[in-house]
Amino acid sequence: MKIDPFIYKNNLKSNFENVNIIFLYGTNIGLVEILYKQTLEILKINTNDPFNFSKISGDEFKNDPSVLYDNINTFSAFSEKKYILLDLMHISINKSLENIIIDAVKTENKHYLLLLKASNLKINSFTKYFQNINNAFLVPCYEEKINSIHSKLSNLFSKHKTN
Repeated sequence: MKIDPFIYKNNLKSNFENVNIIFLYGTNIGLVEILYKQTLEILKINTNDPFNFSKISGDEFKNDPSVLYDNINTFSAFSEKKYILLDLMHISINKSLENIIIDAVKTENKHYLLLLKASNLKINSFTKYFQNINNAFLVPCYEEKINSIHSKLSNLFSKHKTN
């Protein structure tokens, strides 16, 4: 499900039970990082707990793609869900890596939460896949266009009858 970054926190708080994948991506790297940190805070994820949290760097994933599948299929002994961060911010993603990610998350397993971070991605079958499944939040993080900002401000001023 595609979610606007500005309503993401509310959706996360109210729909967390049904989510296995949170995919934060876009050219606004600062917003991606802010949403990532807010996710950790809201869900009370301890990133220093090696039994419940795994971090997979882009280079590690490129060198050994099976590490994602292994982490998704490893159950946490001390928590209901295992938290996995796949940080793809600093690598380019090819079709092969996209397919590996999709195959790994197709596994019927409700005992993990995959946090995906990526930079600029084209809208293609990879992003569409996450947009169309029920257990994922797809959060595009891009700079707003000047016309969009102007329109929102105009609507706000009109709403409050201010010139």
